[in-house]
Amino acid sequence: MSKIFTVKMPDPARQYEKTPAYEYVRRKYEYTTLDGKTAVEYRTEKQTALEGEGLETRVLRLHEWLDKLLKDDTEAVFTIGKAVNTNAVKPVKATVQRKYILAGLLQLYKGKVESNPEDEKALENELKSWAIRQGRWGLGCPNNCGRHWEFKPTEDLKGFEPVDPAAKTPFTDLDGKTHNGYLEWTPQTDGSIVFKCDKCGAEVKLTV
Repeated sequence: MSKIFTVKMPDPARQYEKTPAYEYVRRKYEYTTLDGKTAVEYRTEKQTALEGEGLETRVLRLHEWLDKLLKDDTEAVFTIGKAVNTNAVKPVKATVQRKYILAGLLQLYKGKVESNPEDEKALENELKSWAIRQGRWGLGCPNNCGRHWEFKPTEDLKGFEPVDPAAKTPFTDLDGKTHNGYLEWTPQTDGSIVFKCDKCGAEVKLTV
């Protein structure tokens, strides 16, 4: 029987404190077409959220980024503005009601608003809940084969699951054998997870 590598999972509800945040930024690109004319294209791209300038620049973690937006409405408006305007400027004072700012952040980053749009507290809690679930945990194969996986918190925040859904989605191979995704992702009754490295075949057990 091959050795099973046991790895303790971090706290899913706090992993966002270790995960870099990202922001959407609108950029303008100019290029020359085949007929020699100058064309302009605008793209909204994802980039790492930073704070400071020059040598003082550092990456913001998700919880820092979120706290910053929740404490400063002008910063939140600026963050939304950067995603739609190539020359966004942070306002001196936010002139938009806070409920609309929170809803705007949810629509931009989560893609939808599920809370009562008139309830500021509910919108704030929804944004916090979304941010917590953006936490990411990277794990290299403990058998040192060089394989690496990325995991995200489960919806109930009791554990982790692969970011790539195919890693745990059941399928049947050409021989008719059923697999629990390419990682053979198998939840155990004690809350742990057992899976196999898809590169070297090592068995890994994730414990809570």
